[in-house]
Amino acid sequence: MKHGKKKNKRKYLIPILFVIVSILGVTFGTFYAKMRNPQSLFASSQNNKIDIADQFNKDIINIMLVGFDKDQQRSKESKIFRTDTNIVLTINLEKKTVDMISIPRDSYVSIANANGMDKFNSAYGYGYLNSESKNPEDDGFQCIMDTASKLLGEVPIYYYAAVDMDVVVEIVDAIGGVEINVPTDLYKDHGKDQSEIVIHKGQQKLDGEGLLYYARYRHYPKGDIQRVENQQKILLATFGSLKKSNMFSSLPKIYESVQKNIKTNLNTSQIAALALFAKDLNKESIHTYMMPGDFGTINNLSYWIIDQEKRVQLIQDLYGITIEPDEKEIVPENLTSIEASISRNILEIGQTAQIKASGVTNLGNQRLFDPGDLRYSSSNANIITVSDNGVVTAVGAGNATITISVDGISKNINITVNAAKVIEKSKQIEQPK
Repeated sequence: MKHGKKKNKRKYLIPILFVIVSILGVTFGTFYAKMRNPQSLFASSQNNKIDIADQFNKDIINIMLVGFDKDQQRSKESKIFRTDTNIVLTINLEKKTVDMISIPRDSYVSIANANGMDKFNSAYGYGYLNSESKNPEDDGFQCIMDTASKLLGEVPIYYYAAVDMDVVVEIVDAIGGVEINVPTDLYKDHGKDQSEIVIHKGQQKLDGEGLLYYARYRHYPKGDIQRVENQQKILLATFGSLKKSNMFSSLPKIYESVQKNIKTNLNTSQIAALALFAKDLNKESIHTYMMPGDFGTINNLSYWIIDQEKRVQLIQDLYGITIEPDEKEIVPENLTSIEASISRNILEIGQTAQIKASGVTNLGNQRLFDPGDLRYSSSNANIITVSDNGVVTAVGAGNATITISVDGISKNINITVNAAKVIEKSKQIEQPK
């Protein structure tokens, strides 16, 4: 009898397993089909407005790629960061092409949902500070996407992926380094100290720390514009290394290991689909562009002034959209007041704090400043020192005042430095004789 029951169990078990496997097969087949044809995974519209987004090619996905000027130390002092890297990835799923449009961080643009114009890299800060929701980060990213969309003729940008400086090291090390041709010797302290070469020029494989050093290097005749070009080269070299090592299938797994340091509204299925798309992509199908312009000064601050005629042509060439150029004449706005704050104004010797500042113009528009836009002075350098990037360091006990100035307007911040706490050593317990 027992043997008969076993036989019956087997008789029913085989069809059940077959059904389960069939269901899994269909499910996986459906999933794989979506991976191979990812259009259905991406939204064609995210609002009810009738605009260019409704007529935009549904085979094209625009993703805002952002690199924050952020690391562990800065994260302790602030929650608002500038975006060093700003690239719109235009992915054509049908033609199997990718266009990378870099927007220089100092581009003088109209900030979405805010009055007036400012540097593009301040868009996140405007969205964050003006947020009325429980998630100001989301509003910061939305402001970046909306500002880029406006700059590119209102093309729809629904997705973003943002990384900070620290995670770049993890990602590059996870893929085994990146082969790249470094065009010049890279010196110590990002070029400020010419006494030592940190990375020699030439073709080589860089690990995460090396690639990050190259990406952040500043000492170039063209300054930030050269860095924009380097960032494009780095992305292309990273793609080449992934292609050579056949690691695209591992990207979702790598993403899972570092996702705590990546901000994105792409879901896992979308990331997997894009990785599969990239696997079959040829390097020759990736094209790089930069928002055209030239260096200029407005209100004593340095900007990248966009060439409107060339901008119009770029948008026509990339998207087939005809737009009118923005007004060529830039109306200078005079700064009328500034507000400055510090992450903490009571310190102990050895501790640091970060200065932030904003201003208001005669037209009532808000201004957010890069730390490098401001000038700093300390009333007593034996108590407080302050770097060009607005980082305050407590070096001695006492009270001091930091003066922050820009465009002829100043603001003072008072700081108190306490002596470092002395921790008394516990008395040794005498051992019985």
